[in-house]
Amino acid sequence: MKPRHSSRRNSGQVLIIASLVVTLLLLSTALYVSEIEKNAAVYESRAKPAFSAYKLGVTHTVISALANISNGGSTDVLVADLNQFKSVVNKVPTSTSP
Repeated sequence: MKPRHSSRRNSGQVLIIASLVVTLLLLSTALYVSEIEKNAAVYESRAKPAFSAYKLGVTHTVISALANISNGGSTDVLVADLNQFKSVVNKVPTSTSP
């Protein structure tokens, strides 16, 4: 008897099934991304720009002080940096825009 080579007969079918699986994965990924984009929250700026600027300034001040402390600096640098930031903020004139 001759041995049968079933892999030769089914190689086209396996290729078609594999391509269908890949296509389904791509389509499901595209559908998932489109659904996520629909449900994504829209950014609304409710905070005043001045508050955002103060928050960013304090964040940078704290990060700078922590970097200084972690590199062997004095632990009093955080208090000094925050006091310096406070004095700079107090010197800035406030805007009366609504």
